[in-house]
Amino acid sequence: MGALTVVEAGAGDGAANVKAAKAKLDKARTTVANGKLDEGIDLAGAALGLDPKSADAKKLLAQWQNERLQVQQQLEQMRKALLGGNLQQAGTALAAAQQVHPQYAPVVAAAAEYEKIQAEKKERVN
Repeated sequence: MGALTVVEAGAGDGAANVKAAKAKLDKARTTVANGKLDEGIDLAGAALGLDPKSADAKKLLAQWQNERLQVQQQLEQMRKALLGGNLQQAGTALAAAQQVHPQYAPVVAAAAEYEKIQAEKKERVN
């Protein structure tokens, strides 16, 4: 009977981990939707740690990591274009990053930087 109690406790812990992982993943989705991609990735990783079999956690973690990499690459292209004085190319790279995660803090900051440089260029022309 004691062994049965241990198995039940273990099964309960597993179920509790699955439930906790689902809660973390739900929070991760909301967090990412609010522009906090890095925090969402951390939460998805924590969810996967609680429930290593979670297909949703694996999928979202990989997706968000890939999207973060895409955004970082686009923002780097934007910066290089700005250094080269190519506002059009910079705007194109920024737009690509904004399509992926428009509320992500580095994207918002890059948009502000781009708009500032664009405004300064217009002032110089006028």
